[in-house]
Amino acid sequence: MTRMPSRLYAVDPGLRCCGAAYFEDSILQWAKLIDGNIGDCPWQPMAWALMADEVEDGTAIRGVPECRFVVEFPRAYVGAKSGGDYEDLLQLAAVIGAMRPHQIVRPHEWKGQLDKKRCHERILERLSEEEESRIVRAGAKTHNVLDAVGIGLFCLGRFNRRRVFSS
Repeated sequence: MTRMPSRLYAVDPGLRCCGAAYFEDSILQWAKLIDGNIGDCPWQPMAWALMADEVEDGTAIRGVPECRFVVEFPRAYVGAKSGGDYEDLLQLAAVIGAMRPHQIVRPHEWKGQLDKKRCHERILERLSEEEESRIVRAGAKTHNVLDAVGIGLFCLGRFNRRRVFSS
């Protein structure tokens, strides 16, 4: 009996772009940013649907056997200082629904209380040099790409969260 290679596609979704990472046999194959400004679409929900389609098409997830598709689903915290907008969260839920993932992961599940900088350092520590070279840097949006890599590493058991408090 021949074993099929395990495939995992992880996405850090957003309203304007998504970080995406593809793993095969637990090895990062590529990680990049998928831009949501597709075709200057004036109607935002249509732009989200187009971005969701590009997320799926970009991975060749359609027609790839046994590819697990994991998406982070953010959580709004009552009284949070981040100034997050509940309307944005509802809109993001629509984007995620259009992607039709196999699994949802929440931020606290995969990264716990880690601050962003330390989280990204830990993600990079867990990659080989070859894997790290496959990450397409996206300027100010590189954090989205690294989060997608972290989500994938978590789902593959290569990233454990630990509670860390900033001083």
